[in-house]
Amino acid sequence: MGILRDIRNERIAEGKPVLGKGLLRSKTFWVNTLGGLATVLSAAGSVSFLPTPIAPWLAAGLAIVNVLLRTISKEPITSVK
Repeated sequence: MGILRDIRNERIAEGKPVLGKGLLRSKTFWVNTLGGLATVLSAAGSVSFLPTPIAPWLAAGLAIVNVLLRTISKEPITSVK
């Protein structure tokens, strides 16, 4: 994750504290990952738990959840772990 490393190094060079959390600790990351996985599996026909009429509502719901998670986020992502 070169971009994350660059951000971290810039903060260190500026004498600012390195705040943040790892990507794998991000609720937004996991919501997006699970939502994307469910959508891909459903589109591929691997699973049938996502009926076609519900798909647009799921996408809208996922967008709303993402916005809510971003508003309560306190720390930027600064590493992968």
